[in-house]
Amino acid sequence: MDEKSVVSIVPSIDDVAVPRADGVQEVPVGVEAADRVVIRDGEIFIRVPSEVPVKSAKRQPVDHQTHRLNWQFIILMGKIAHYAAEKYGSVEQYTDSRLEGEKSPINHIIGHIADYCARKPHDKFGDLKMQLAAIAYNAMMEFWYLEHGGPTVPEGLYKEPK
Repeated sequence: MDEKSVVSIVPSIDDVAVPRADGVQEVPVGVEAADRVVIRDGEIFIRVPSEVPVKSAKRQPVDHQTHRLNWQFIILMGKIAHYAAEKYGSVEQYTDSRLEGEKSPINHIIGHIADYCARKPHDKFGDLKMQLAAIAYNAMMEFWYLEHGGPTVPEGLYKEPK
């Protein structure tokens, strides 16, 4: 028998086969044809014709790879979000009104960058990595403002959208 035409369908005969009184082991329902079943070294296999193409799942092409993001970092951003919810009453408090001036995300980003460059740990978490998470979280808030009506710094870094 051609090894390429044999596909394992279960890990062990003991897991699925039932011995009959005449000593024959019955294969469970779902195996299409008993003449295609092979038992080798205690494992059940089903013979598959070599001309049967192997099908793969159809995928929709995308221009991003979220699985390549650093999930430890994303969890740290989630800790910043949790802290914001405790501090301001809602994790989405920034969506209720635009934070401007010294309260703006850009101002907070600049402050966290300065603290990170000075190797000053985050004031709440006492960790330098949390400065980076806070920078990213504030950048996300600024992104939200851009998506919903323009910049947070009217005469500073940006021009009003036309």
